[in-house]
Amino acid sequence: ALLHDTIEDTWVKPWMIEKLFGPWVKRLVLEVTDVSKPTDGNRAVRKAIDFEHLKKASYWGRHIKLCDLYHNSRTILYHDPGFAKIYLKEKQQIIEDFRTKHHNAMLLELCDSQINHFARRAENIPENPETPIPYTIQDFSVTCIKPALNAIKNSLLK
Repeated sequence: ALLHDTIEDTWVKPWMIEKLFGPWVKRLVLEVTDVSKPTDGNRAVRKAIDFEHLKKASYWGRHIKLCDLYHNSRTILYHDPGFAKIYLKEKQQIIEDFRTKHHNAMLLELCDSQINHFARRAENIPENPETPIPYTIQDFSVTCIKPALNAIKNSLLK
């Protein structure tokens, strides 16, 4: 999971990952690596290409991607509030696709809850806010604590 963006964000090549970490880790990294190139077209075209690639990911590849989405959705409003609306909408599409596949239900629901929470917050953000949007304790409660407690409660009721 720590290596998930290595190929697209650094000079590291897949063979290097395989040599250091083995073929399984290389395969997982490749499953979650964006495959589009800037020459493929605008962002919508590139993300469609990447989405089709991600649809083929294994259970563990999807697991890594959900953890990545979970982390990024928490920070996008703070780091780039103007882009958050676009980003979070794209990620909701991934969640919907993963929902149709066998997956870790608790992680999926945590991710879905958090992305939806921040998507609602992003709707009220001006295009170019002058100050960063803080990550509040309420955000933490809504996106982490409540869904985790609900998942625990639901698993105990089974």
